[in-house]
Amino acid sequence: MGDAVRLQKFLSAAGIASRRKAEVMITAGRVSVNGKKCPALGTKVDPSKDAVSVDGTPVKRPELLYYLMHKPRATLCTESDPEGRDRVHDLLPKHLPRLFTVGRLDYDTEGVLLFTTDGELAKALTDPKQAVTRVYEVKIQGEPDPHLLRRFNEGLRLDDGRRTKPSPTELIKRTKTNAWYEVVLTEGMNRQIHRMAMACGRTVLKIRRIAYGPVRLGALKLGRTRQLTPMEVGGLINEAGLKGRRRAAKFKDAHDERDVRKAKAKAKAGGKPRSKGGGKPKPKSGGRPDTSSRRRSGPRRKQPQGK
Repeated sequence: MGDAVRLQKFLSAAGIASRRKAEVMITAGRVSVNGKKCPALGTKVDPSKDAVSVDGTPVKRPELLYYLMHKPRATLCTESDPEGRDRVHDLLPKHLPRLFTVGRLDYDTEGVLLFTTDGELAKALTDPKQAVTRVYEVKIQGEPDPHLLRRFNEGLRLDDGRRTKPSPTELIKRTKTNAWYEVVLTEGMNRQIHRMAMACGRTVLKIRRIAYGPVRLGALKLGRTRQLTPMEVGGLINEAGLKGRRRAAKFKDAHDERDVRKAKAKAKAGGKPRSKGGGKPKPKSGGRPDTSSRRRSGPRRKQPQGK
């Protein structure tokens, strides 16, 4: 990771407990950082350098995991539900550590739902400034409506007065009484597609998200989960605007590690120079001297003789 994060966030990402429960553990003096008890909630740790333990047991650095689920309808994207309804977390493989959803899907919406332990990426993907594309197949009651298509594509005003961004939309198929559209969103207002259809006097019957950025649903069966490929993860990082930032962080980490190695080597040698003579190394016996540093001036030009 390389970046400092709040201690309770680190514990939550490591699957120890939720942030609120982690805060209770910290204030109770159960958490130590680098061998010292840490009762302060504002404490930050660098997961790549600091040693964190709970009740004396070391906490492992959270592994970065990325998964895709084909979310079924009638499931919630919350970690708990007082009404006891089905949750998407119940469908995840039991061997996986604590995973968090990237955004949410409505209770009756199915399709692409991303899970990760990479909090930085999840936050960036759901940031409206990044405008990461999400593609939906939407079944709307009634025959194909050119008026609806035009308003979706141009952007329209919702019931709360806010205007949506243009949402590229096209008709993909029709039935005897209804029509299917493909809708591309770059913003995440609450129940946005439902409200857009209502503004056009129509009712949404079904929504399926088929893509989130470069990640597509494909042939993944309903309710099943698969791990993202490195190419898909790289595409998400790129669309979230983190590619340059993470490259810089890796360069900094590599630079710091190099400095540490140099310091250790210098301490081991007692601060003495590695060679006595200094200067350029002498050429081996029988070999040609190193002339690579000489300036190449090309063929000599004959000087004109004076008259």
